Amino acid sequence: MLPDLPIANLAASPGKGSLFEIDNPRLVGLRKWAVKGFAKYLIFYLTDEELLTVIRIIHASRDLPNILAKE
Repeated sequence: MLPDLPIANLAASPGKGSLFEIDNPRLVGLRKWAVKGFAKYLIFYLTDEELLTVIRIIHASRDLPNILAKE
C-alpha cells in the first residue's frame, strides 16, 4: 500500500486530476491536481498505462500556459 502522499495518491488514481488544455503538442493529455494541504499548488502530470510522469508543480498564481508551453 502506498503512503498518503500527494504523488502516491495520484499514482493510485491517476484519472482523478482534471484535464488541462494547452497548445503544447508534447503535453497532450496533461492533467492537473491540487496539492492538499498546500493552498494553490498544482501538480501537472501525464499518465499512460504504467507510468505517471510529473511535469511540474507550480503555484496557481503563476502564468501557467506560458510556463507549460516551454516544457
